[in-house]
Amino acid sequence: MGKVPVSDFVDELNRETMARAEAVAHYARRDDLSPAEAAALDAVAESIQGTVIVDLGVGGGRTVPGLARFGGDYLGVDYTPEMIVVASRRFPGVRFRHGDARDLSFVKSGTVGLVFFSCCGLGMVGHDDRLRVLQEVQRVLAPGGYFAFSTHNLRSPDCRALFRLPEFEFAWNPARLAVRLGRYVKETAIRATNRLRFARRGERGDGYEVVNDACHDYRTMLYYVTIEAQRAQLEASGFDANPLVFDEAGARTDGFGTESSLFVVAQKS
Repeated sequence: MGKVPVSDFVDELNRETMARAEAVAHYARRDDLSPAEAAALDAVAESIQGTVIVDLGVGGGRTVPGLARFGGDYLGVDYTPEMIVVASRRFPGVRFRHGDARDLSFVKSGTVGLVFFSCCGLGMVGHDDRLRVLQEVQRVLAPGGYFAFSTHNLRSPDCRALFRLPEFEFAWNPARLAVRLGRYVKETAIRATNRLRFARRGERGDGYEVVNDACHDYRTMLYYVTIEAQRAQLEASGFDANPLVFDEAGARTDGFGTESSLFVVAQKS
């Protein structure tokens, strides 16, 4: 039997990881926006007031309060059924749907004012699938609509890190220290095992790289891209080639720094 194509492997691994109980719990703990997300929404707030908003990769619902406040028709979408169950319980009365960003056929063309994709969710698929997402988002957006999303930065040292140990918090209490040491050793072993299994399963192309990332104990494959390549992808998909770009602190940036991720707001041409 031949080797599983990179795009299929990336999809299978990331789906499996996101469906794990600890991942679902992790994404269900918060309901706040990051500084970059807040700054991006402030920049387009007047334009998206009262419009249709599609929140891709909604997870456990962290972004719901920040987006539903604009008063339009809100829809939260995630490809992990377990996430949709949790989000629906947290926010009864809010509309959620199990769906895939690569196939938004349940959304009518040209009707959406804002598509939002946080937590670098766009980077959870391989290169060809990423381009499919961009095309689908462009299709559903109304003329002048916005696609706001975060993406991993290829210039970040995170992309080149060989291995990251888990965080360890010292305790003076011997019993508590023993528990924390045991947990640290176990997590380190899990990370090392996953790293050995998945590190060579990446992909590299012009201005991008799919790498085995430390996220979720090296149980993910994530897409890193330069701002130049991201602009080219957007333009080829029917977006303005000069999007707004924000760093992790919420400040406008040219995207040529080494921050871990960038938040991009692109307008449909």
